[in-house]
Amino acid sequence: MNEPWTRAAAGLDTVFLGAALPRLHGELTPLRVHCAPPSGPLGPLRSACDRARRALGQPPPAWAMPTAGPRQRLLDAGPGAALDAVVDALNALAVASSRRRVLVLEDVDAADGDTLAGLERIVRRPGWLKMPLLLAARGAPGPALAPLLAAVAEVAGPEAIVLADDATADAPALPALPRPPVALVLRAAALVGEAFTVELVADVLGKSPAKILRRLQEAADAGWPLADDGAGHLRLAAPAVQALRAGLLPSLAREWHLRLAELRTPEAEPRAPAPAPDVPEVEPQGPENTEDSPASPPPPTTAEDPSAAHLLAAGETEAAVDRLLAAAREAAELGAPQHALALVERGLQALDALPRTDTGRLRRAGFLIALARARQVGGDRADLTLGAAREAADAAAALVREDDPLPLQADLAAVRAGILYDIGTAEALEDALATLTACSKRLDAGGAPIEAARLFNDQAAIWIRLGDPVRAHGLLEASRRVFAARAGEDRVALWEQAETDLLIARLPLHVHARPGREGDAVSMGLEHARAAEAAWAKLGHPRLRARARETIGRLELQAGQVDAAIATLEGAARVQQQLGDALGLAATVEALARALSARGQHDTALELVAESLALNVEKGAIRGAAYVRRALEGVVQGMDAASRQRLAGRISRLSGILAEQEARLKGWDGGS
Repeated sequence: MNEPWTRAAAGLDTVFLGAALPRLHGELTPLRVHCAPPSGPLGPLRSACDRARRALGQPPPAWAMPTAGPRQRLLDAGPGAALDAVVDALNALAVASSRRRVLVLEDVDAADGDTLAGLERIVRRPGWLKMPLLLAARGAPGPALAPLLAAVAEVAGPEAIVLADDATADAPALPALPRPPVALVLRAAALVGEAFTVELVADVLGKSPAKILRRLQEAADAGWPLADDGAGHLRLAAPAVQALRAGLLPSLAREWHLRLAELRTPEAEPRAPAPAPDVPEVEPQGPENTEDSPASPPPPTTAEDPSAAHLLAAGETEAAVDRLLAAAREAAELGAPQHALALVERGLQALDALPRTDTGRLRRAGFLIALARARQVGGDRADLTLGAAREAADAAAALVREDDPLPLQADLAAVRAGILYDIGTAEALEDALATLTACSKRLDAGGAPIEAARLFNDQAAIWIRLGDPVRAHGLLEASRRVFAARAGEDRVALWEQAETDLLIARLPLHVHARPGREGDAVSMGLEHARAAEAAWAKLGHPRLRARARETIGRLELQAGQVDAAIATLEGAARVQQQLGDALGLAATVEALARALSARGQHDTALELVAESLALNVEKGAIRGAAYVRRALEGVVQGMDAASRQRLAGRISRLSGILAEQEARLKGWDGGS
């Protein structure tokens, strides 16, 4: 059966269920990513992004940049940034490739919930991702996969769900255990889970990968149900995993669990499996068994964390709690609320089993901060609201003392202030300022200048919202000095400096300069916007670089340099159109349409508005729709009566489509 590859060659999204993918034939170049073993929140999508950027000669993105505070709202940095980065990189690779690329996700049923939600968003926006998806699941799809399958069937048609010919075949009986060295390799592989890598098993046993492969070959020859993709990723059928784990001595299981916990902690991982090559590959071969079987101790799941699950299985609860806390923070920073919430719930359960201590108090506060951030990101659950986020942040604040570790205090202040900023009442903004001011003073006095500088930027964002640019500018200049001193050797500091530069650059756009100082304000803004653009070019972020250029164009327009502004904004719009950055394009078009209208080019301005509206309809971005609304109104207001009458039909059609979009998305922001 070659149907999944035939569909991919035609550019069609496909789900293949019930067996390993057939051997690849034809002129396709797959980008293959394995969703098992688990690799953390958004792990498969992040892996795809990293590999795409590597193929393009670009560094991987900085996935976990600080994004909790109010400053992110002024920079239009929303929770969809990680998914945007993935699609940007894959689209760039698709454009640069001479043959059709296809994104292949193996064992997609093992992916974390946020990866599945991200894939559903991609599927429901045809044309956003410029390469087809091929999603493979060998077992019977569970409830977690149902929404994604429904989206594929709805958008691509029921024929997009392809069942393997032998999907319902009976599983063969398991053979006898092979000789002891081979059986030991099988048991170690089973402890990892149904999906494992040769490298990981080799590290557990202290053997070479070549020796492990020879013993796995011997096991396959003896009839054990192994499937191999040809790149070091293998699978054992579920009944085999359960039988092998059931016969493992508890003491040896504990030893291996501890070793796996060490190996599967991200920052400690000594070796990573070689990625599958970006050329037509040898497909997984061998018998498969997907039949349900009696319960046995489950392998680690993404609902926990691979390392933490091994620690819990080994009885190391305290170490598991620390790992769960680190993983929950990472998931919340990435904008992966489902994963973060599951980790917080599991972590608090494990924490409750430990004696109550001062260290436990700090851990509980950390989990509550991650919970607040996850709730702030939002989603389709009833408890993901700003009110619920504030409750979690306030509960964390009740646990944290002024002599507690400074990074914890800084994290709490930024998260709580960001929630209060989003709530937006006068009382909430005053509370946010008081929180940030008090904490930044403690950080500065305690020798934590980077953390204090971040909070300066958050305070500046609130002062901008309150209409006090003088205080905002002073805080931003102070933080920039701190970041600039470290930007030459620290990518995070360079990122922070770029954000600070863009915040300074946008000051003249948010508030009016003092009379007589307008030219100086714009010149200052242009200098900082160009510095931000250069930094993001160095960091390899075309989306953020384009948004810096949008700011440059707006400042040029404000300075009366209309021709220069048009050229700058047109360049930014081209990049944003290529990247599918609906929100960025909508903001750029708003400014560009005003510039073109000032030149009397009303037809061209309306064409741009229509293109931006089409992209925002495709992506379901309500904030982008708001920019489009302002752009359309600005163009119409800038027209003379004759132009308004001549273009009345087009204006009416655009207004109607925009009104439908706004009504459909009312109360929900589904895109960046």
